[in-house]
Amino acid sequence: ISEQRMHWQSQSTTPRDSPTGRRLRDPVGERYELLMFVRETEKLEDGRTAGFRFLGPVVPVWDAGERPISIEFALAHPLPGALQRLAAG
Repeated sequence: ISEQRMHWQSQSTTPRDSPTGRRLRDPVGERYELLMFVRETEKLEDGRTAGFRFLGPVVPVWDAGERPISIEFALAHPLPGALQRLAAG
């Protein structure tokens, strides 16, 4: 969404009131810290699965729906420029 915000969706089977749904929507109350990892691409040029890049801790600021749950996260650190351009498409 921006260098400080990211939209994400849970797995398609995750209900809001499940343990996973509660952890995602209220990590502080559930005593969890959410850490965001992303792939810049699904596959490398040689066909291997790409690795993940660590973006740091995130805090949910908005959520809606279930199965999947849509969540907007605030990033603790701005999204690096290369990833911003990649996300913008």
